[in-house]
Amino acid sequence: MKFEEIKDEDIWILKFLEDRFDSMSVSDFKEKITAEVENGNNKILLNLNYVDFVDSSGLAALVYCFKIIGAGGKFGICQPKDTVMSMLKLTRMDRVFKIYESEEQAISDFKK
Repeated sequence: MKFEEIKDEDIWILKFLEDRFDSMSVSDFKEKITAEVENGNNKILLNLNYVDFVDSSGLAALVYCFKIIGAGGKFGICQPKDTVMSMLKLTRMDRVFKIYESEEQAISDFKK
């Protein structure tokens, strides 16, 4: 899976550059998240602007990310497309994850 990584102070932003987040891309994502958390990055924002489809493996990977960061960190998703947002609502994950309309809105909230 292709990502763009951006660091804004202590916030690590991972922008997905492919349209699918599924079983084919989950292992790369989990490796990257695990490495970042082990390196002390506990404020992670996922920009899903390009993602059109998330399957159950992708959803499980988002839950993994949320859990590995833990209570001492911050985790959020920004700019999900309508198809992804519908899936998050259907699974009620929109009640678990902080979801932002824009990257700027998320960064502002993370810095509070």
